[in-house]
Amino acid sequence: DGFTYNYSGNVVNIPITNPNSIVDIDVSAAKSGALVFKEVFYCGSRTPTGGSYFRDQYYEIYNNSDFIQNVKGLCIAILHPMTATANLPQWPGEDAHLYVYASTIWQVPDNMDYPINPGESIIIAQMADNHQQAHLNLNSPVNLLSAEFETFVNSTSLIRDNPAINMRMAFWPSPTPQWLTTVFGAALVIFYPSEPIDPNKTVSPIGLTSRHYRILIKDVVDGVEFVGNANQVQLKRMPAVIDAGAMTVGGTYLGVSAARKVRETKDGRVILYDTNNSSDDFEVMQTPQIRRYGAKAPAWNTWK
Repeated sequence: DGFTYNYSGNVVNIPITNPNSIVDIDVSAAKSGALVFKEVFYCGSRTPTGGSYFRDQYYEIYNNSDFIQNVKGLCIAILHPMTATANLPQWPGEDAHLYVYASTIWQVPDNMDYPINPGESIIIAQMADNHQQAHLNLNSPVNLLSAEFETFVNSTSLIRDNPAINMRMAFWPSPTPQWLTTVFGAALVIFYPSEPIDPNKTVSPIGLTSRHYRILIKDVVDGVEFVGNANQVQLKRMPAVIDAGAMTVGGTYLGVSAARKVRETKDGRVILYDTNNSSDDFEVMQTPQIRRYGAKAPAWNTWK
């Protein structure tokens, strides 16, 4: 029906030294999404005195398709575990493989439309401020005052309610009052929930008490897995059908970002790679830049 699908699967901890062995891999299909993570700045930056600063994190979502997309109600989630690990949790239920499991979820307000045209993007900022101000971090690489959305939590005097639209804290079991993608690299997905998010409907890994929210894999629009270093790429937390690889910027507080590569230019706008393999689709950028490659802001962003 005119859609592109990526077929993929993976297994881990399988010996490959025997040339006669057979390895079974479950393969699934995922639709190549119209909306994709275009650039993510998660590792933070250093202050002039050498301190660590992470409030300048941002996540750029790009319309990579030929059609208008509406981000009304779009969710962004950090998946569990928070960082790459060989000790993956086991989830209850025979249908556990149909889901990914979130630690936190923020949602674009669903009380009005937020259309974005082909070649346009939205910026979701942890804190949609000019981080290059003296009272924040003169060494920060970004000014995020033009961001469309922010995850506003007024937890310190440094945080103000900026022009960006405040997202809704849809699922937040942690007592920590801030949105923070770990600077060591998180697994992130964007999705449209097929039913309203009920924060009371939680699930815990077998043998543990931490609370998480199940997200149907079929609801996921795009996902990308970040890890702390190149040696952790094989420590997959995310099903291969969403992201068959992993991306790293190689460290923390480096002031660098991960950006999706350009596949081609069409009618004056870029088309980005989207093979559902972030090892191939992304590259490290030494200077984070919102709306790189001429991406436009949507018309309803009147403060841009």
